[in-house]
Amino acid sequence: MGILLKWRVPDSDVTYDKTYIYRSDDGGATYSNIANQSCSDNTYFDVDGTSSSWYKIRFYYSSGIKWSDYSDAMQGGTFTGYCTPDNVRTIANLTTSDISDSDLWDIIQFAQTSFNKEINAKIREEVVKYIGGDERQNKIDGSNKTYYVQKSYDWYVGDMNNDGEVDDDDVEVWDYDPVNDTKTLMGVESVDYRLGKIVLDSAPATGHTVRITYVYSPVDEDTPDEAVKQATAFLAAALAFTKTETTDYDKLQLGKLMVAKTPKGFKSYYEIYRNYIHLIKTRLLKRVEDKGKYVTVFP
Repeated sequence: MGILLKWRVPDSDVTYDKTYIYRSDDGGATYSNIANQSCSDNTYFDVDGTSSSWYKIRFYYSSGIKWSDYSDAMQGGTFTGYCTPDNVRTIANLTTSDISDSDLWDIIQFAQTSFNKEINAKIREEVVKYIGGDERQNKIDGSNKTYYVQKSYDWYVGDMNNDGEVDDDDVEVWDYDPVNDTKTLMGVESVDYRLGKIVLDSAPATGHTVRITYVYSPVDEDTPDEAVKQATAFLAAALAFTKTETTDYDKLQLGKLMVAKTPKGFKSYYEIYRNYIHLIKTRLLKRVEDKGKYVTVFP
């Protein structure tokens, strides 16, 4: 998590060369300087920022020792993802002069979507039925609102919409009425991705059929698992080099991403990413309960 800031550099007769970023953690009462950077980059990723943080910026002219006025107070967009721009910078030794936080954010979004397509499997309209035990009854009786997916014992519910977290937007629950021959999309109150448990806003009527669409994963994509974080960071690092070293190799296409040249950095980081994918697919397949929590272990 973190906060991504973007701003427009104002028109001015002064050629500012530095941007100073200030954060308030008390609702805007006081601000402290947290960073400064070149004016050429109009984005900043604050790894320590939260949704309650407020920000101001101002510009500085080094040669003339002049300051602009402070900007209006603003809240940045909350960043969710399997890794952060700082994770990618640490791996690839990239600075904000090489690539902006805004560009890295876009690359991370693409990387986690690519990762999900390789790791997750989608179940379309799975029929809700009895699984077992006292909890996983899956009764459709006009009062029960809690249902478990069939993969709930051995797998995690995954990130179906590729936004970097698992919540009520990552499942679709349909209520089929056999009498009127209709189906209704149900509201989802909560999703427990560890248990494969879905709580609905309302209970389906007796005699109806309930079907759930979701994706399942061998690893925790909400926390996320360290293997998820590392895999996505290395893929993002590889893709970042397609923007910073575009002079070494021939054309390459990854899904909808097309680059004119494939850089040397891409090859080395992409190979590490492939190793993580292989590791997850072949070895991280056993999930056990440890001290009340589910964890993925090597079999």
